[in-house]
Amino acid sequence: GLMMMFGQVQRAFRAGITQTDVLEGGRAAADMLSRELSGVIPSYIGATNFYYGPTNITSAQLLPGGGTTSRANVLERLYFLTRENQDWVGYGYRVYDPSGLGVGELQRYTPTNVNRTPWIQPNYLAPATDPTWHRVLDGVVHFQVRALNSTNEIARTNAVSIFSSGGICIFRSNAVPAYVEFELGILEKRAYERFRALTNNPVAAASYLQNQAGKVHLFRQRVPIRTVDVKAYQ
Repeated sequence: GLMMMFGQVQRAFRAGITQTDVLEGGRAAADMLSRELSGVIPSYIGATNFYYGPTNITSAQLLPGGGTTSRANVLERLYFLTRENQDWVGYGYRVYDPSGLGVGELQRYTPTNVNRTPWIQPNYLAPATDPTWHRVLDGVVHFQVRALNSTNEIARTNAVSIFSSGGICIFRSNAVPAYVEFELGILEKRAYERFRALTNNPVAAASYLQNQAGKVHLFRQRVPIRTVDVKAYQ
């Protein structure tokens, strides 16, 4: 009985440490993303102010309870334009997943070239080997972005400022979202390490990931954009 009690205490202790690590990492990444998103600013020319779009990497995880209901995970890309003093800077986020199975590391793009004009190459055109990509967080299974207008609807405005097709959304000219909502799903460290050990067998790795929905922690945040130009929606 003492051995069983000791084992249960150990498991609870390890689970608590794992959850603390995930929560700290997820909150730090969400706070950084939220802080940078709040600085999105319109260029008032043809440059890309804000962009998000899907990749061809998705995954599905069975929800706990033994049923057939599943949750769909997506990995999207994000780019936005900000200004620091007189310099325009473009930031980008993506999930780098070399296995193509739906789990990877959240990476942040910071261009080495800043300029007094907002004509900066968006991150979704940057090659995968670009050295300006830096690791932020491991074990990301879900990264989704939504651009909303002032009435909490999916942002729609004139075709010059925004283009939406197949999930791709591009804001140009004077248009930026009124709110940006993002979701970040992170797999617990032990589950992520087990998944990585199985990646040499894609079928086994995908099957394992499908049954780990209970090991995923979701972070959701809505960020108000201070510089929204209401004329873009009139």
